Amino acid sequence: MKPSDDKIKDFRKRLKIGVVGLGQCGGNLAIEFANKGYDAFALNTSFSDLKSLDELPKESRLHVGLNGRSGAGRDLNLGKQSLLSNRDRILSSLNALAKDSDLFLLVAGLGGGTGSNLPTLVEIMRPLNIPCSVLVTLPSESESSLTKVNAIQAVNTLFKQNLNSVILIDNQKILDLFPGVSLSEYYSRANDAVIKAFDEFNSADHAYKIRSIRGFDSEDFRKVFSSRGLLIYGSSNFTLTEPLTEDFLLEQLKELWKGGGLFASGYDYTTAAVIALILYAPKSILEATSAEMFEQVNRTLKNLTKGAAIYTGIYELEEGRPTRISTMIGKMNFPDRVVNLLSQASIEGQGLAEKVRKSRPSLDLGEIEQMDFFTILSQEPLTNDMDSLIESLEDDDPDVRLRTVLSLNTIGDNDRLHPLLMKALKDNDNRIVVEAAKILGNMGNSQVAE
Repeated sequence: MKPSDDKIKDFRKRLKIGVVGLGQCGGNLAIEFANKGYDAFALNTSFSDLKSLDELPKESRLHVGLNGRSGAGRDLNLGKQSLLSNRDRILSSLNALAKDSDLFLLVAGLGGGTGSNLPTLVEIMRPLNIPCSVLVTLPSESESSLTKVNAIQAVNTLFKQNLNSVILIDNQKILDLFPGVSLSEYYSRANDAVIKAFDEFNSADHAYKIRSIRGFDSEDFRKVFSSRGLLIYGSSNFTLTEPLTEDFLLEQLKELWKGGGLFASGYDYTTAAVIALILYAPKSILEATSAEMFEQVNRTLKNLTKGAAIYTGIYELEEGRPTRISTMIGKMNFPDRVVNLLSQASIEGQGLAEKVRKSRPSLDLGEIEQMDFFTILSQEPLTNDMDSLIESLEDDDPDVRLRTVLSLNTIGDNDRLHPLLMKALKDNDNRIVVEAAKILGNMGNSQVAE
């Protein structure tokens, strides 16, 4: 399930996370995860989108269209039926990955008919009995009302499901982060930015040239990452020449917790139930910083969050490297961005619904509404001359031959009509054959026998 043979599998992870991408955005994110050493699998209702994921081997891609269809067209019901109709194939395809993973991270872009059915995929995967977290993107402000309605419905359903954690990435922030970037580079750079911060958090201690002072191990990461509800993470680098202070660390943490970087903004971090805080700093900074200060930061965080569980790590870096703090905070309520998106979806969705309910307009055709040019043309024979009729039946233009057959209805002489119809029955245009057969059937059994 690695992306390609020339990719090196990275075992330096705190947890072995299997990544499952749903829809176009989910598939692209799955590739970026695979490029960083994660086992990844992609599901899509679209043939073309799935085919474009050629960095994943064929056995790590599954088409889940309904009855051979390609895509879901932003139709949530079609997307849902597509997944449900492929339930057994999905379970069979993901069984090996589930057995080889500590947990699943399901990734998708919310708004389309496929990716917005991530809640349906979660239900389908229940028999695999593996913990699941989800990472999804929210639509930007410029996207359609239908996209926003689909997204907000999906977020609401995901929040009610028994998931380990839900991570919301804001597409609007990604747009703001890469102004002027070309279309050919935008999505790959955006996806890499989304995944880089997560991978840094999941990278084991020995992935860096560091010395552990207070370890943050795999089980610490599992407990924080598996907290129920909404979760964000991030890191901040800075160069210091003076000791760390409580005010400085708290300021950096609060900025990240508000949804800095790529996450939906406006979180109330005081509602969090679990926090991870990892400090990476050169020896000179650690020697100049009081241990009591770090403990005071822990006490302050507990007070701010009214008793959240706090997991910490301290690591010594080589001299010359910048100081860094990494944090993950979970089990929070909906951020302001989601509330605003709900408001936009409600207003714009009502407008779209009114348009859909409107009766279709019609044109007043007046006297031309009853005009039937084919009937007019067929009322009179093109000619009564046998040679001319035969010539017309041999014309290269099939429409001329069809008009000729339609005109034969007006010929009353069956002796003259029969050979013309027999010739028409041999035509390679099915329309002509059908019309000739109708006329022949009306001639009577005696003439047909002839």
